[in-house]
Amino acid sequence: MTALATSRAPRLLLAALGVGLAGACGGSSHDGDGAGRGSGASGGSAGAASGAGGASTGGTSDGGSGLGGSAAGTGGSHAGAAGSSGGAPDEATAEYRACVAYVKARCQRLSECGASHDCATDELELCPDYVFGQGSNNTTELIQGCADAWKDAPCSVLRTFTAVCHYAPGEYENGVPCIYPSQCLSGACSGSETLCGSCVPVIAAGAPCAGVTGECDYGTTCDGTVCAPRRPAVISAGDDCDLDYVNCGSGYACRVDDAGNPKCLPSVGPGGACASSYDCLPYHYCDSATQVCTPSPSAGMPCAGQGIGACDAASLCDTRAMPLTCVPLAGRGESCFDRPNLTDPHGNCADGLFCVCDASEDCNDGVCLQRVSEGEACDDAATVCIAGTECRTGKCEVSGLQGKYAENCGR
Repeated sequence: MTALATSRAPRLLLAALGVGLAGACGGSSHDGDGAGRGSGASGGSAGAASGAGGASTGGTSDGGSGLGGSAAGTGGSHAGAAGSSGGAPDEATAEYRACVAYVKARCQRLSECGASHDCATDELELCPDYVFGQGSNNTTELIQGCADAWKDAPCSVLRTFTAVCHYAPGEYENGVPCIYPSQCLSGACSGSETLCGSCVPVIAAGAPCAGVTGECDYGTTCDGTVCAPRRPAVISAGDDCDLDYVNCGSGYACRVDDAGNPKCLPSVGPGGACASSYDCLPYHYCDSATQVCTPSPSAGMPCAGQGIGACDAASLCDTRAMPLTCVPLAGRGESCFDRPNLTDPHGNCADGLFCVCDASEDCNDGVCLQRVSEGEACDDAATVCIAGTECRTGKCEVSGLQGKYAENCGR
């Protein structure tokens, strides 16, 4: 197999105006309702780009933005509690359900507006701490209101970073440890769900950000000098685009047109001319020798690594040993592995399944499990309750906060 073309710099898929991928996003968190703050000198978030059969990662100051904070009523934290089986739900259950409703509504609308990443798959794993937790002041009514607002939000929010709603300001002053933005009075936190940071100041649009501790204001990002307007998250078909930034709508790629201008044009099919594997349809790669889009190899065939189009839809490139080879995706209850040096909860499992491993960074003896949601049956050995719930009497019930703040910040 000919190596993948690398004629331009790798580009990052903006994680759809909302939370960066759980586990794949580090660095600074971002503020409330989806279109978070761009990073100043306190650090940029790491973006993650899913390719057909592979993934590429890299840092960017305006990559995936954080859904943001946690809230638990004034200064308080909630103990875990079981969901209510009838009547009005208890507070912990109501908070969990509001968080889930918000994530689903926002991600569904982003998908309808052309964002290619299904953010709900990963972001639901962060509920309820995501928006309800120690130090922040969100209420179930506020978060449910955000969910309702997102259901029919105009797609222009993807292009202008217009806020659909905002979180309540948190209680923690600048310098206080945090992992989510809505813990902070400023609405900006340099941490994430896996990294303890601190509350930081907000830097105004147009103000210097180089060498300054803080995060650029809503809708802007640090361009290396000042807080400048962020680039659109999704660009419509035919519009101008940036070859080094993946932001064309689903089914389109940023390619140079006949006049030499970068435009969002339909992705290229097999045999079509390409400059990069990003130009090609899913499960195709750009052959560096012929510069044409070529179908990805299938199970048992050599592969080129973890890049875009490394293997076809039914397989994945096994990078654990040479020679690199496409291996079949594992099914429900089958053994799986997590690829070295990647944070990929799916491992080599088929779509909809997750490779559940031990605590080691790299895993070779995991099991492909199906994550099930609140109220669903969990009495099957091949199922596991989604984070924020636990299996009780044969079904997943709300368990309360996940304790990420205490785990990462020791508070």
